[in-house]
Amino acid sequence: MAEGLTGPFLMVVEDVFRHASRGVRGVRVTGQVERGRVRAGDEVEFVGFGGGAATVPVLAVEAGGRRAAEAGAGTNAGVALPEAVAGALERGQVLAEPGTVGAHRHFFADLDVLAADQGGVELRDG
Repeated sequence: MAEGLTGPFLMVVEDVFRHASRGVRGVRVTGQVERGRVRAGDEVEFVGFGGGAATVPVLAVEAGGRRAAEAGAGTNAGVALPEAVAGALERGQVLAEPGTVGAHRHFFADLDVLAADQGGVELRDG
C-alpha cells in the first residue's frame, strides 16, 4: 500500500450526494482512494463521460464518517466539493490530481479468451 501513497491522487466516484452539513454546503462524492492522498484545499479534477475535465477545490475530507485532515490510498473517503459541480458529477467518473489522467472513447486490446469447456462465455462484437 505504501506504493499507492506516493503516486498522484486518484479516486473512482461511487456515489454523489448534495449536502449542507458541518458548515460546508456543496456536493460530497464517496469512493475508495486508489492512490495518492487528498486534503482540504487541494485542487482536483473530475474526468469521465465526455464532459471534459474540470478542476475544483476540495472543501473537506471525511474518512470513517468523520472529518479528517487527509485520506490516503486504500481509504473509503468522502470528498466535499463546491455546489456548482453538482450536475456534472456522476458515478463512474474519477477524481484525480489535475493533469494526471484523461478520458478515452476508444482503445485497442489483445484478449485471451477461454473456451466454453474451460469456463469461457460467448463474446459478441459491437
